[in-house]
Amino acid sequence: MAWALGVEQMDEVVERIHGLLGLMHGPPQGLINRVRTWAIGALAGYQPKTTHEPVSRITAPTASRFSTGTPPRCTGRPTKSAQHYRASGGLQQERMPVAVALGGDPATIWTGSAPIPPDMDEMAVAGFIREEAVELVKAKTCDLLVPAHAEIVLEGYVIPGDERPEGPFGDHTGYYSAAEPYPVFHVTAITTAGTPYTPR
Repeated sequence: MAWALGVEQMDEVVERIHGLLGLMHGPPQGLINRVRTWAIGALAGYQPKTTHEPVSRITAPTASRFSTGTPPRCTGRPTKSAQHYRASGGLQQERMPVAVALGGDPATIWTGSAPIPPDMDEMAVAGFIREEAVELVKAKTCDLLVPAHAEIVLEGYVIPGDERPEGPFGDHTGYYSAAEPYPVFHVTAITTAGTPYTPR
């Protein structure tokens, strides 16, 4: 894990996160500190290609095909994260554009499941851990920024109140999660970088 996140020891990641959380108490003072904390980089000219690669069914009792990674979700809401948006009742308010990035930089993937504060941007946290900005590009079919080096990007939207049962799902804990209602993700584009691999 340390190697994937670009550090010698995991303690370095802990120190960086503590430093990042310290910034929440106020903006950095002085020019040098402000430059050091600038996180999100410039946009890149990236032309993804459409793919039709399937996602496999991992275990027999699982209800459908699932990508089992924990990718970052880019949403059109200030809290950025889809679960935070849903928990706040956002699905009762308006249609929401969503992009899901699969694969790519390990720090970016890790932030998809990291217990970061709800008002922190996942890409900013990934850039802070990497000590290098996460390169972002504009999605093709919605007004969102997505990681430029993701293997696959799913673009689309959710509609208020449009939910369907999802599950059961074979979880990483070794148990199955029961079926629950989840928002329906209406896909408008699937893009890839070169010859992608399907993250598991």
